[in-house]
Amino acid sequence: MLGRKSKTLGVKAAPARHGLGLFATRRFQAGQAIGELTGKRIDDSNYGSEYCIDLGDDWSLEPDEPYRFVNHCCTPNAKLYLVFDDDDPIDKRKVVLEATRSIQAGME
Repeated sequence: MLGRKSKTLGVKAAPARHGLGLFATRRFQAGQAIGELTGKRIDDSNYGSEYCIDLGDDWSLEPDEPYRFVNHCCTPNAKLYLVFDDDDPIDKRKVVLEATRSIQAGME
């Protein structure tokens, strides 16, 4: 599945400068949701990995492909948002990747 275009997501994992990265397969506008990260939710305050995302309350999300390959950048074109209501249980908390500026097809 790596390196293969996802028809529904508009992104794919592919080789980048440092390992794999997440690349757009279509254009995204600033403010547009690129996708929701799903994966295994882990209840362990000491858990950590190269890809995990803090969900709060000692919980982490180990994202599924292709979003596990979102890379850090000093001039980012997207941002992760944790979306939930204060009384939502952990399994209702969503992590969304949103474009912060225009992203052209082929951009990481």
